[in-house]
Amino acid sequence: MGLALATVADSISKLSVSGLTIEDVDDMSISYNSPTLAPLNTYISNFELEYESQGSGDTALMTVHYDLTYRLHYKRVGSDRDLKAVDGLTDMVVAILDAVISIATLTGAIEILPSSVRTGVVAAPDDTSWFGADFVFRVMEYYH
Repeated sequence: MGLALATVADSISKLSVSGLTIEDVDDMSISYNSPTLAPLNTYISNFELEYESQGSGDTALMTVHYDLTYRLHYKRVGSDRDLKAVDGLTDMVVAILDAVISIATLTGAIEILPSSVRTGVVAAPDDTSWFGADFVFRVMEYYH
């Protein structure tokens, strides 16, 4: 059995948050026209492997932990009054956290939990500035 990282990313892309498009790692845009949550191009980090049994290779039972980083592009800087954009951003961040915490359709992993959120001005792939947030989700899956 291999790592289910692509399956986990697919599960995240299928979350439902009102007013938000969530992109899959296989189908990412270069520019955005509406609030979008997308994996960063360097979205896998902090990979850890823990042996749970004797053996090596595909005979040992292992627990794998890793982080997936996603960026929320909420509203383009300058497209609205800044305070109004920030207020809506906070609501969107809470809605995303609620969706991830209560995820019921996760496939490929045992658990996925938000481990950090940083809000502020973020860059989009087309070098435009957006009010947004970076989310780090900690994933645990079994590997054998």
